[in-house]
Amino acid sequence: MVVSFGGTKYHVLSIDLSSCATAPCTMHRGTNVTVRAEFSADGSSTDSVLKHETYFILNSVKTKAVITPTTCEGSVCPLQGTKGLLFSANVYVNADLPPINGKLRWELRNNQGDVLLCYQLPVCIVKSTTARSQHLRYEFNMQLAAVVSLSVLLSGVFADVVTIQQCTEGSLPSAVDVTGCQSTPCELPKGKDAAVLVDFTADRELTALVPKVQASFGGMTVPFELPDDRKDACQWLVGGMCPVSRDEDVTYELQLPVLAVYPTLSLTVELRLVDQNNQIVTCFQLQAKVV
Repeated sequence: MVVSFGGTKYHVLSIDLSSCATAPCTMHRGTNVTVRAEFSADGSSTDSVLKHETYFILNSVKTKAVITPTTCEGSVCPLQGTKGLLFSANVYVNADLPPINGKLRWELRNNQGDVLLCYQLPVCIVKSTTARSQHLRYEFNMQLAAVVSLSVLLSGVFADVVTIQQCTEGSLPSAVDVTGCQSTPCELPKGKDAAVLVDFTADRELTALVPKVQASFGGMTVPFELPDDRKDACQWLVGGMCPVSRDEDVTYELQLPVLAVYPTLSLTVELRLVDQNNQIVTCFQLQAKVV
């Protein structure tokens, strides 16, 4: 049931959620769910201070979850599990979440704010039968409708608090999430990979999927050559694989290497995903800054 993405220091080995054996994991509103994650440091030094940030992503809306404890400190952190290093925490399933399928995203950071581990899992939020929860769900849906209406009126589209722009061709994805970025322009640190999650719904069968990346700055537009192991987007689908069926919800992970020799500058990054016929499946532009 592990669904993770790279660009982080540690590597996920296993994820266990209480009362959940298969994906999507059923999560009851108003309850606590225990999450145990085992991971490998891949030769990197382990940090004695680990901070957790957890979000529910439902209908492209990102809602922060309450977790306890929020930090892990001391010489025994992280713990040793059966497969690797271990951390554990309780996640409260917000009582006002809508009863729909979505994702649970977990980020593990050190004391400097660097992302050490990042993964997400498919979940199914189960509705409550109490009058109070029904009232809260109504309020949440009204707020959600207001957010959707506002995003339609704006020139950009808000996806997990990251603003993206329309390309000259192709439809926008339903959500875009850049690790460590809360607002644009997204900072892209030199010498690191930028991790970008792109959610979209396939409007046709896809037997092949190829990422095309380009950068625009100073009046110029140049293609961005991805490493050979990242040129096949089918190999970078989170929890899925090609062929992709029509109307299937897909999450693609883009690992964008930002070389240390790059100059410090502001730029526009454009990502196009094209199919087996070189037709655009989805496309967006993102304002960024190499730092």
